[in-house]
Amino acid sequence: MLADLADLFEAAAAAGDGVDAVIDDEHLRTWAAALPGLLHPDGASYALMAQYADGRWAANGWFGGYGATEARFLEADAAVGGDATARLRARLRRVLGPDVAEDRAAHGFNTGCHPPLLDQEMTARDWAGAVLVDGGPTGRLRLRTPRGLRPVTVGSTRWDLLPAPSRIALWLQGGGVIACAYDHVFRERARPGADGVVAVPRLRLGNLVLQRRRWYLPDAGVLTGAHRGSADDLHRLVRLRAEHGVPARFFVKQLPEWERGEALVPDVTSRPVSQPKPRYVDTAGVLDLASFAKDAADFTHPYLEECLPGPVAGHHVREAVFEFDLPEAGTACRLDAASTSNGASPPGVAFGTAFGPASGADVGAAPRTPAGQEEGSAC
Repeated sequence: MLADLADLFEAAAAAGDGVDAVIDDEHLRTWAAALPGLLHPDGASYALMAQYADGRWAANGWFGGYGATEARFLEADAAVGGDATARLRARLRRVLGPDVAEDRAAHGFNTGCHPPLLDQEMTARDWAGAVLVDGGPTGRLRLRTPRGLRPVTVGSTRWDLLPAPSRIALWLQGGGVIACAYDHVFRERARPGADGVVAVPRLRLGNLVLQRRRWYLPDAGVLTGAHRGSADDLHRLVRLRAEHGVPARFFVKQLPEWERGEALVPDVTSRPVSQPKPRYVDTAGVLDLASFAKDAADFTHPYLEECLPGPVAGHHVREAVFEFDLPEAGTACRLDAASTSNGASPPGVAFGTAFGPASGADVGAAPRTPAGQEEGSAC
């Protein structure tokens, strides 16, 4: 699969600036057929966070599902008479089945606090007697408690900050951050520019942009040695943009640990080192460049990514969340998408692939803000 993706990137790069690498339905069928059975776990749930931009959805990341994003809004929804909690409980029962217990012991951790969502909860006695069970031919491991239940962590997007028992339970269930290093094989093949920069085309599946255009830098010095306000520094940045087609507005991001060959979590009791948040840079503003000079040194393994969607004056930035559930065996698969203000799903949810109603179909209109939800958190 990674070799096929590298071929797609290579062909797009050879075709010229602005050409996308495109995944088609045949690629999906071939890759899905080649996946081992253990990568099709029952009761799995995943969330796609995406933003709408000019007839396309641009993916921001893949995470564990189980209502992790909407859980933080449940109390606010209940306060205005909403039924989101009841709907999420029904969905979790459908996805996970009956033999699960919710871990609600916060252990000092309060991100995504929410009302109880499962019928049964983990107790101290459950945790004390929990054992790791070999799933046999499936090759899967699961935690089992004295009551025959398996612990499940739901309603938390920051799995990496959970205490070890909860984090392990969530990993074994199939949640957590989904590490999508789509282009690393292509980067190994690609011939960098004279300054060591590797430009990577956009990766698209129907009308879903899986990965925005990127520019990988040879080292942090490309950024930390520039943008200090001098004419030489500004000239260096202008030349970088001109030679590699970098837009005037972009984000600087830190390459994740798993793409740097480093362990995501050295051991089950440790916590990951804090990463710098993506930094928006507008090269048209000298003040913005001067401000960025203070932050550039925080990025030890930086890369640049196009700003998609771009900022529009007078408009809020919004992010939609689509949760994909693979229920326990014997029940139907289902997608729960962000709802619009009239209760209907936004257009183009299927992303125009074999997973949707019309191959190659594009989104027809931008989604509206769901009623009763915060701007920027359309769950």
